[in-house]
Amino acid sequence: MILNHRADGKAKRTIELLAEFSLPSARGFSISTSIYDDLARLPLKQSDDEFRYAFCIVLFNRWSECLEQEYVSILYI
Repeated sequence: MILNHRADGKAKRTIELLAEFSLPSARGFSISTSIYDDLARLPLKQSDDEFRYAFCIVLFNRWSECLEQEYVSILYI
């Protein structure tokens, strides 16, 4: 359900929107790809709550990277 998030019922999924953006330090490597890569490294055996927590950490890490980069606008989703 987390990866199925949409700002409204007709919009693209949030993760699909993030595929259109990359960090200046990693051109050609989308933010959504970075998120998927981090999710793939998570342990398979964990509770739903542990996964949600880990997913939030992944998002916070990407957000921090965006704020640390030069020439990147904040994404309002």
